[in-house]
Amino acid sequence: MSIVSWQRENSVAVISMDNGENRHNPEFLKDFFKCLDEIEADEKTKAVVVRSLDDKNWSLGLDLDWIMQVL
Repeated sequence: MSIVSWQRENSVAVISMDNGENRHNPEFLKDFFKCLDEIEADEKTKAVVVRSLDDKNWSLGLDLDWIMQVL
């Protein structure tokens, strides 16, 4: 299962982040950029909305746990 996916609703692409806190790390960004590439190639899409499937968090931004491991 992807942690970021998208679907088109009429002419609007809806990107759904589905990783709880939606922290940005390589895995998250790989899925997010894949969605953006697919949306860009879809000629029927005229707008993009980004949403979180988590009730509490939209995105906590950079994944500090991950970045501390690679420093």
